[in-house]
Amino acid sequence: MGIRMKKSVYFFLLCGFAAFALAVAAHADETVLLCHSRVELESMWRNRIQSFLDRGIIPLIDLESSLRREDGEKYLKKAFKAMDKEGIALIAFDGYQAPNKKNSPPGYRWGYYIHEVVNTYPGRFIVATNGGTNKNWFEQKSSFIEETELQV
Repeated sequence: MGIRMKKSVYFFLLCGFAAFALAVAAHADETVLLCHSRVELESMWRNRIQSFLDRGIIPLIDLESSLRREDGEKYLKKAFKAMDKEGIALIAFDGYQAPNKKNSPPGYRWGYYIHEVVNTYPGRFIVATNGGTNKNWFEQKSSFIEETELQV
């Protein structure tokens, strides 16, 4: 095994460990970085789409769905069979605001659960903003827009 391959293996193991640690953390508000580059994600998405085309199935891509942490933890893995059967290649999830904790700063608390989901299942899901689930999105509050610009 070459050095480049070893580094890739270690990188993926590290990403897997990070995703596992985040999954067991008690609803962490900490920033979660994606484990894969955009190029890597696009390649995985392209491969998944192609796998449906190879079976003669028109792949569906859901470009806007919302996922709460509690729903994802309870139902997400169970949805994989249905996704594959019904031809749902990819889902772009937006997330929800992070829980309000005792020491939370004032203002919008960016949620990173969708980053965790994409790190764990990068070939099935696309990370999107926290946009459509927050009333501040509808009201176009400047603090929300500024936070979105900062995060994206």
